[in-house]
Amino acid sequence: MYIDPAYLFVPAASGRQATGRWVRLWSRIEPPVPPNIADPLLQEQYKQIGACIPVLYLSLGSAVLTSLIVAHDSLTAIDRILGPILILLLSAWRVFVWRRRQNEATNAQEHRKRLRRSTIHTIFLSLLGGIWTASAFVYLDEVPGMMLMVCLTMAVFSAINCMWWLPRAAMAVALFGMMPMLLTMMSFHDAGIRATAISVLVVTVLQLRLVLGKYSSLLHSLEVEHHMQLLAHTDSLTRLANRRGFNDALDASLANRNEIQNLALALIDLDGFKGANDQFGHPAGDAILSEVGIRLAALSPEAICIGRIGGDEFGVILNESRACVRAAWVEKARAMISIPYQFGGFTIRISASIGMAGCQADIVSRDDWLTAADTALYLDKSDRRCRRTGDSAKISRNAAIMAGQPD
Repeated sequence: MYIDPAYLFVPAASGRQATGRWVRLWSRIEPPVPPNIADPLLQEQYKQIGACIPVLYLSLGSAVLTSLIVAHDSLTAIDRILGPILILLLSAWRVFVWRRRQNEATNAQEHRKRLRRSTIHTIFLSLLGGIWTASAFVYLDEVPGMMLMVCLTMAVFSAINCMWWLPRAAMAVALFGMMPMLLTMMSFHDAGIRATAISVLVVTVLQLRLVLGKYSSLLHSLEVEHHMQLLAHTDSLTRLANRRGFNDALDASLANRNEIQNLALALIDLDGFKGANDQFGHPAGDAILSEVGIRLAALSPEAICIGRIGGDEFGVILNESRACVRAAWVEKARAMISIPYQFGGFTIRISASIGMAGCQADIVSRDDWLTAADTALYLDKSDRRCRRTGDSAKISRNAAIMAGQPD
């Protein structure tokens, strides 16, 4: 999720065809944002734009005051007061509002709304300043007029550099801020004034090229960071979450337990895997682990997280509160894992012990939850071993212990 102010420049009544043309045009100008970095990009945009807001409006205000000093003697009282005062008041108001709300707890939707408002206000102020400067330029002599042009250019370039996190907003600021003045200068018959206008236009285009280059570098760095985080949280063999990623998912689930009230943690240990790995070699063991990951993902497409958390141990975080459904899931998982594996012309058979624990009120930490599930796993493994040996007394003890475990 990231701020995309392209709609600001699409006429509402132009129809879908015109809208599509504008969207395609902007897509060619600005690099596309990969979905996997949209959220980090939005957070970075909000953070950096918030830091630049005082600089942005201070530069606009100082440019207006300097322009007012330069053109003071050549303007009417209304021209001297109306435009500058409006720009200064709006700038001060935006700084006050942003600073007052910056430390408030916000979500992604609120970030987008605030960035959108800042974009609209900055474009409006740029347009207002550009029109006021262009109207004042007509009444000035050559030297004050060039000084006025310098003030406007500095203000617009400051705004571009503050808004480069939102490239389309930066381009809109350049367009609406510079165009009135450039068109006014081009209407003069003086070759020097026209040449100056063309030079300023070229420099503005180069400035926007730099903005797009910086934005592309930002996207690349966020992609690299995302890839590194993915590698740090992903098991390279099964492409599931590794222990670190799974622990993070456990912490996140516990933190959101009020919103996700049907949590269950399943720990799976592969029985017979070590013997198969020793007999058929590590390539066969790797193939089995990969296939187990595929089968678990197919069995639980809506699981909160599936991870390989040990050599032959897997974990699954489920969103299910009904004990009967959990029990059915355990039996399906056990049956699916027990389906024979084919490797190098050999048929390999393994089984699985599974322990499951719900996220009850007495579970206050990740370790508590893992301990409860690990206890259930131990009891399940012990129960299966006793069934093979016919130890009915221990089976009864395990059943009694299991009855006291949280479901």
